[in-house]
Amino acid sequence: MACSAVCTPAGHSSVPGDGDISILLIDGAAYQDVYLSCSATLNANCDYAGLVFGYVDKDNFWVRLFDDPNDLVCVYQVSDGTWMQKKSASFTITTGSAFSMTAEVRAGAAHDYAGTVPGGQVGILCDEGTHNSFDNFKVQDIAGPFEVDGLYFCSRGEVRTDNSNNNVIEAYATDGLEDVIVRRGVRADTYVATFKSSP
Repeated sequence: MACSAVCTPAGHSSVPGDGDISILLIDGAAYQDVYLSCSATLNANCDYAGLVFGYVDKDNFWVRLFDDPNDLVCVYQVSDGTWMQKKSASFTITTGSAFSMTAEVRAGAAHDYAGTVPGGQVGILCDEGTHNSFDNFKVQDIAGPFEVDGLYFCSRGEVRTDNSNNNVIEAYATDGLEDVIVRRGVRADTYVATFKSSP
């Protein structure tokens, strides 16, 4: 796995803490629709760590930040160098003990925050300090099938969707033979097909 280090200097607007952070990125891919996870252990001088996604450059990225002093986990969007908090929740970190960082990232959501997240590099973030450790960084593809509303087909080709309800399939063969009917693709919501026969 090739990685690159990016140092984000202090002085950016609304950076948590003093603004000195380091980012380690996976090179060469614009990730989107992924589930990120990593184990982290922070020392007493390290205030926060996080999972970076939608990384375009050092002034434009997203991060799910785990904040030790404030017992929070927050979703931030960094746009033109300005940090904007989008979501927060309680989260307790014990100094010197490993904890799990996770982030579910989709094109239209950043870990339960509905926002447009660009495809970008992914990685980890940590503020200044030494003797922090990270382990088992994983990127899981959660995009799933892209065809979300496929068409029906059958072994004889004599099948169609009903004109009054496209959730109903209609077999219009008249030869009385048994045919195999398949719906191609999946739907995001629960889907139940209803079958009717038409002479």
